[in-house]
Amino acid sequence: MPPIGLATRFYRTLTSAQRIQQCQDIKAKIDQLGGNAVRIGSNATGFGGTDYPYNDDVIQWFLDNSTFTVVIDRHHTIGITSLNSTQLATIDTNLVTLANTYSAYGDRVILEPVNEYGGTDFYSVMQGILNRARGNGITNWLVFNRMGFSDSNPAYTQYPWQHLNDTLNRTIQGGHRYMNNATPANAVSFGQQCAQAMITGKTNTGQPIVCTENGADWHEPSTGSFTQAKVTALNTFMQSCADADIGAFAWMLDDLADMPYYESFNPPLTFPTIGPLPISISVTPISKSLSVGQSQTFTATVSNPNGAYTVQWFDTTTPTIVKGTGTTFTFTATAVGNFTYYAKATDTQTTAQSNNVAITVTSTPPPPPPPPPIAILALIAATIVPVAMYYMFFRP
Repeated sequence: MPPIGLATRFYRTLTSAQRIQQCQDIKAKIDQLGGNAVRIGSNATGFGGTDYPYNDDVIQWFLDNSTFTVVIDRHHTIGITSLNSTQLATIDTNLVTLANTYSAYGDRVILEPVNEYGGTDFYSVMQGILNRARGNGITNWLVFNRMGFSDSNPAYTQYPWQHLNDTLNRTIQGGHRYMNNATPANAVSFGQQCAQAMITGKTNTGQPIVCTENGADWHEPSTGSFTQAKVTALNTFMQSCADADIGAFAWMLDDLADMPYYESFNPPLTFPTIGPLPISISVTPISKSLSVGQSQTFTATVSNPNGAYTVQWFDTTTPTIVKGTGTTFTFTATAVGNFTYYAKATDTQTTAQSNNVAITVTSTPPPPPPPPPIAILALIAATIVPVAMYYMFFRP
């Protein structure tokens, strides 16, 4: 199932004991609501906002003291519309650092390179970040969030959903959704349009979708716009997302400051019912160059199976014909060309498709070089000398 949880931030002005207490409070609330994830906002110098820099201690606390998926929002910007080369280099460097630091936690750590980038070149900039991350050996799931839905445009048509090309098929797309100006009368309709837009995004791109910030208002307590209708709409939106296998996080100001308001209504903030994580599959190696006559074995790794499962292998040119079964598949090169294979894992509930494997086959390898002269002489000696000795022994 998708990640469902709270998105929050932590002030550096708090003492260590206060920060630990805040972590404990947030974990207890997510557990109470039935969530499975937490999103932690953090900043880097030069990206705007100085109140909550990199929360490495908080991230580690949740990894050590919970089973939550942890989304690391590394460069938390608000509406930035351009990124210069220095900022892009900082993003690249920090992603490598995060991937190395938390490599032992596997899919529990999802990396969010930059928050709410609002440039019209969103997809080209994010594709560049994605390409460099994979080129740097980062295999984590990556999430790319655009600016949020607006009250005037809940369908999010200002940036139509586009597919991000990921060699590992481990990219999540998403946006943010707040009802700052939504009236009680249109709150539910607004939420339904937002949910449908995210479902459309998932359908159009074929990639997972998540709403990493979701709230009735950016700063609900002080605006007076926090109403039962909005809380009900928020709950409905989150359930609609979960039903469509889309992740959703409710935004909390520091130390659950908004939670009393969410819980003052009837019904209060309610997380959707979520089940076990869906099955997933990945294949290694992701590419291979061979000569005609050579072979390569590829291995599929299956995660989160629900009950018994099967693995089947396919060629993209004939996707209805099973080329092999089981967690390993051996490809033998019989002809020159480019070939693309993938695997599917099916359990008792769902089917998942792996990343594509690219295979390049070149011509038949040349024959082995002739043995060096010394080896030839040794061969001749080994053959002739015994014959000569035989002749000498029987000479009359």
